[in-house]
Amino acid sequence: MTFDDVESRIAHLYSMWVDPTFRGIQLGQRLLYAAMEWATALGAISMQLSVTCGDTPARKLYESAGFIPVGALEPLRPGSTLEVQAMELRINDPEI
Repeated sequence: MTFDDVESRIAHLYSMWVDPTFRGIQLGQRLLYAAMEWATALGAISMQLSVTCGDTPARKLYESAGFIPVGALEPLRPGSTLEVQAMELRINDPEI
């Protein structure tokens, strides 16, 4: 996870992945919540990530943690038929 260079209070989560051998034991949830706690402790006002579109376990995980879709869908990479959706979770925000 990194913080945005322009707005240092926005944490970005990149490429979280759980080996198939360890799936089904809520390891992804524990990793996500640890990252959320770390970002909160450092004063982040939001966390942002991108997830492959579809009814996937990753998308369900992020939605269950409170992330909401933001922005338009984008190709996973140039020429790809897969699309990704940016998602955001507001934390430590005095306006909430």
